[in-house]
Amino acid sequence: MHDEKTTPMNNTEEFEDLAAAVTLGALSDKEESLTTLIKSGGTELQKDLAELRRVNRALAVAPERPIEPPPAVKDRLLQSLKTSEAITRLPEYAVIKENEGEWQNMAPGVSFKNLFNNPAIGSSTMLMRMAAGSILPSHHHDHIEELYVIEGDCYSAGQRLTAGDYHRAEDDSEHGTTFTEHGCLMIVHTSSPTSKS
Repeated sequence: MHDEKTTPMNNTEEFEDLAAAVTLGALSDKEESLTTLIKSGGTELQKDLAELRRVNRALAVAPERPIEPPPAVKDRLLQSLKTSEAITRLPEYAVIKENEGEWQNMAPGVSFKNLFNNPAIGSSTMLMRMAAGSILPSHHHDHIEELYVIEGDCYSAGQRLTAGDYHRAEDDSEHGTTFTEHGCLMIVHTSSPTSKS
């Protein structure tokens, strides 16, 4: 706060209002002579006035009518908005970590962990784990079943499958005994015949 010797007016708020008005150019020519009083207020007040002028210059006054950007700039902006809108509309992701989810028993030494069910199209995805020497009894398929071996070995429909191998059983098929010698981990996907592509 300024004392009477350095402040041109006793009321600091009045001084600040006047200083703001001067820097905005809101005083008439006759009233603008009051800037001399502000400047005579000392170095500190002159710094305050200079800072107010700097701030007011930095604040752009909105034009009376909007300024149209060049067509190329406008097109890039609109494309950028469309791209960002598409990104925000991406579907949500689901992640199940290796130590998450619940393993359920299917047969002795055979268990599965459900990853995703989609009743709308009648499909499901799961992990299946078979311990060494385990057997999955023969069964009938009323859906399409796809196997992808991630690790280990598996015998299915008379074929030996190892890591990276794929096997599909069509709907309404009889799937013979499936077994493993050393154990295996597979992704199993089932889908109804109507969702078959």
